[in-house]
Amino acid sequence: MDMVLPEGLGHVCSTTGIPKKEVNRIWITMTDEKIQKALQEAEIADMITCPQAFAIAEKAKVSRSAVGEYCTKNRIKIRECQLGCFK
Repeated sequence: MDMVLPEGLGHVCSTTGIPKKEVNRIWITMTDEKIQKALQEAEIADMITCPQAFAIAEKAKVSRSAVGEYCTKNRIKIRECQLGCFK
């Protein structure tokens, strides 16, 4: 169950006691780092194919949409899209 912080600062995670916004920021940072590492290991810098993006998601243990969002933020073009998953 979430608790409200004093003075309207938002909600905290009941497990960690950390404000939810901070938990989300940490999760996004960790996810981006996993994707970045997987892309570097695959030597992918500015373009990726859809099958490669699926493999990166599996290797980094993140969602395909997280890979798509990362690529969009970092201007990595996704080519040969199979199902329109990535834009």
